Amino acid sequence: MKGNKKISSSFLWLVSLGFLLCLVAFTEYRNLSKYCIDLIISIEQGEKAKGIHENNFFIDKENVEDIITYKGRESIEGKKLIHINVSDVENRVKMDKFVKDVEVSKTLKGELEVKVTQRRPIARFIRSDSAFYISDQGVFLPMSNRYTARVILISEQGKSPYFLSNELNDESDSLFYELLTQIDEDDFFNKIVSEIIIKEDGELWFRPQVSRQMIIWGLPIDTKSKYKRLKKLYKDILPSKGWNKYQLVNLSFKDQIICE
Repeated sequence: MKGNKKISSSFLWLVSLGFLLCLVAFTEYRNLSKYCIDLIISIEQGEKAKGIHENNFFIDKENVEDIITYKGRESIEGKKLIHINVSDVENRVKMDKFVKDVEVSKTLKGELEVKVTQRRPIARFIRSDSAFYISDQGVFLPMSNRYTARVILISEQGKSPYFLSNELNDESDSLFYELLTQIDEDDFFNKIVSEIIIKEDGELWFRPQVSRQMIIWGLPIDTKSKYKRLKKLYKDILPSKGWNKYQLVNLSFKDQIICE
């Protein structure tokens, strides 16, 4: 009798589980059989967006909708959810250079939700034959007619050895990018540097926002030591000597601040 009871209990448990699975499958099928009633698009900046960067939107909801609907030729609204391929939609939106990540989901109400995180530019590089943005992940972004970012300007005097291709492909590029990242992430550093001028030999000169003198940084190496000296310049030397007393400040020599 005990054995029969165990069999009966196991059978009932299996029947209940089967019923539950069928119910879930039916509910899922019913939801997917719904027609899409709305396309909900949201655009975010990402975790590091702050201050002057937070309104730098290079892609808007209209742009995303145009990508998804092939500029209105293939409407999403009125289409069965089961016929909407989420992965395909995500891959199409990711093709836009300004899109960092995208997440697409279907809601129980019958909506298609698209959450886009855009790339954030940290510098604008202008050279004689081209111009592009550099993102916080080192991705090169084309200039946009949607928005002009208020970021550090990079210019050249002659042809510099940096960013000669469309990606960070050698050590010198990586060192320059690391310096840009540190300037972007440090509030003091970011407020000081307005423009970076690159010489033909790869040396960097900074044009400050808060004073008139040029700052010779040198090659993008030894950043920690140079940064300490830059802080000393603006916290101790210039306040006592005068903000515009010097025309040139050289930080390129090890452990020295040379003012002229």
